[in-house]
Amino acid sequence: MDVLLEIESLHVARGQRKVLTGLDLTIYRGEILGVIGRNGAGKSTLVNVICGRVQPQSGSVRLDGEHFAPESPEAALTAGVSVIEQDFQPPVDMTVTRAIFRGTFMADWAEADLLEHAHRVADRAHVTLPFDALVGELDPAQQAMVEVLRVVAEEAQLVILDEASVVLDDVEIAQLHYAARKLRDLGCSIIYIAHRIDEVHAIADRVVVLRGGVASEIVEPRRTPVDDLVFAMLQHPVERPARREPRAPTSPAITVTNLVADNVDGVDLSVEAGEIVAVIGRRGSGATEAMHTLGGLRPGSVSEIVIAGQRYENLEDAVGQVAALGVQPAVPTSSIADELGKSSEAETEIGRLRDAATLAHHLEIATSDIGGSVMTLSGGDRQKVTIASAGRVEQPVVVLTQPTRGVDMGAKQRVHGLVDRFCENGKAILVSSNDLSELLTLAHRVVVFFQGRIVVDMPTAEANADLLMAYAETGESGEPVYVRASRDRGSRERGPVPA
Repeated sequence: MDVLLEIESLHVARGQRKVLTGLDLTIYRGEILGVIGRNGAGKSTLVNVICGRVQPQSGSVRLDGEHFAPESPEAALTAGVSVIEQDFQPPVDMTVTRAIFRGTFMADWAEADLLEHAHRVADRAHVTLPFDALVGELDPAQQAMVEVLRVVAEEAQLVILDEASVVLDDVEIAQLHYAARKLRDLGCSIIYIAHRIDEVHAIADRVVVLRGGVASEIVEPRRTPVDDLVFAMLQHPVERPARREPRAPTSPAITVTNLVADNVDGVDLSVEAGEIVAVIGRRGSGATEAMHTLGGLRPGSVSEIVIAGQRYENLEDAVGQVAALGVQPAVPTSSIADELGKSSEAETEIGRLRDAATLAHHLEIATSDIGGSVMTLSGGDRQKVTIASAGRVEQPVVVLTQPTRGVDMGAKQRVHGLVDRFCENGKAILVSSNDLSELLTLAHRVVVFFQGRIVVDMPTAEANADLLMAYAETGESGEPVYVRASRDRGSRERGPVPA
């Protein structure tokens, strides 16, 4: 195969911490290279070097046989390097047509002149989109497809998908994978970064494991089981947790009657003290809206809500009884020690600092200075700090939205340990995640939303991903519309599922 990008002995430091310590890596033309590693392993730093946002201390990069040292993202784009990032900001006020060409020499063309080119680009990538719609009117999966067409229009030879799937559910990830394979078929090379190992395993031709600032292993997924990839990343096996048994009924910590909000049509819901209930549903089903409404993050109404035996006639009065975690990040100006110290029971500043240092070590947060800003951490480490800082929640009800977003597999277990602590302390917990397999082992019970209503409420011990996806897709337990292929690389794909 032809070599497209060749990296030799790359060294990058962030402050006193050495992030890349002699990285060697080769990317071939027309391949999908998966990149995995723990939080702080250097994945984002590698992307930043290739995209011209970070200059290495030493080492060399060659693109298509030529020396490559872009001084800015614009210079990298000119050389044919495009990136779709985890927190990409879609141009919500642009039409789809104009958004596709916004980074090209055609950006100022009249929209009527762009439309034919937009259809041609979409045909090349086998993606269907409403070209006259505003990007802000699209769901996140369709917005991701706009970004895919953007990189096609930019005629990128190297496309980096940096945690681009983190906001997508399983069906939407399937759409992204389909588009990525079409990009590969067009001759693009793709760097695919994600924390869900099965997701990388399903899409990549090769997978590189970053550890200690170098490429510690490079394997072919077809010959390497997922568990072996996990071991290569963590250097120890990860025991797959068993399903939780249903809790014996005690007394509800929260009972909601006739919850009404955006996309939520009169839902009743009850959660026991010490019970974890997973809430799932496709985008717009009401699942996320119900979570955010109960957490006080969006308006809504109830006929009645009872929390810890106290009756409330409206949600506003009950908001102080519910802790909403995982949505709001740690305060950017806060230090790591200040945030982690919030979970300490120590009465002195020195004691809180000691507990913060212990927790940082336990969570394996990659930093050389816990007195530094939270914003110096990787995205996954920031998420760990956000959840850990809430370790002393006083409210009887906890709403957890995407608690392990951007968190590596080893740290995910530790975040689950924090959730277990909430459970042991008698909290009623509602949790949502884009990762169905995570919810099936984390929760005691699962409720599925479809068109604003709860269509199934069952113990996770009796559920499986196909059944839940069928309810989420159709409101019934018939044949699911799509089964993700990541559980077994040879499993079926019922698609494509264009946006």
